[in-house]
Amino acid sequence: MLKQFLEFRWVFVLVITLGSCEKEGIPTPQVSWDAYIGKWENINAFGSNLDRIIITRKEADRLSVQLWGSCGTQECERGLFSYSSPELKKPTLPLHLLWNKREVPLQLGITTSRKLELRAVESDANAFETEYFSWVQTASFYQQVTPTDAGSVQLADTPINGGPGYPDNHLTSGSILIFQTNERRLGKIQVRSNDLYLSLRWQIWSSDGTIDRSIDYFPFYKSGYYDLDDGKLDDTPDHRYSDFYWSLEHRTIRRLEPVNAAAFALYHLD
Repeated sequence: MLKQFLEFRWVFVLVITLGSCEKEGIPTPQVSWDAYIGKWENINAFGSNLDRIIITRKEADRLSVQLWGSCGTQECERGLFSYSSPELKKPTLPLHLLWNKREVPLQLGITTSRKLELRAVESDANAFETEYFSWVQTASFYQQVTPTDAGSVQLADTPINGGPGYPDNHLTSGSILIFQTNERRLGKIQVRSNDLYLSLRWQIWSSDGTIDRSIDYFPFYKSGYYDLDDGKLDDTPDHRYSDFYWSLEHRTIRRLEPVNAAAFALYHLD
């Protein structure tokens, strides 16, 4: 009898020990945040005035999360947050929102139905009603980008490297740029391909936000000055109508440079 009791006790302790080890060894659930890049609309706003969330990649190993909402009668950016690779391995991303005149800590997660969930952390559970965001139903991320989205991007006249194989190549296929022409009109570019030559598509907006010009396919097939307003190679002597200079020195040495007060910036690196 004593022997049976000791055997039972040993088995019981072993089961408890293995159970504890198993719990400690359970990995933290991981989320592929790359799969959620794009624009997400609020589907049950509870008065937070948050309209949408936009997830983009600005660097190869970082994602940005941008909160958009209402500021009076205007749309405005309510928050911009950046996350590194280690942070992106976690199932939730920490952020914060100025709400009722105080900063509320929040976390962004993903539901089983593949929606974004924005909720307060437990210590502030009563300060913010959980809100859910659904993917904007358009064919591509490029089509989702509006003049308002583009207006939040800080533009520069710094050349962009487009050399294949370089870690700072920002002209990879699928990447999106925001630009301003030499006529001060805002637009968006998507790289279709960057192999033998650079192939782009772009839209230019009028001041009222309507589409003024849309080019679905245009190859920068040689070094030269290009006019995006008219969608052509600018071969005038002074190149005064040009927006960009494309330098194709070699298959792996190439850059896109704004000219004549034009400017641009990377919006999303694909």
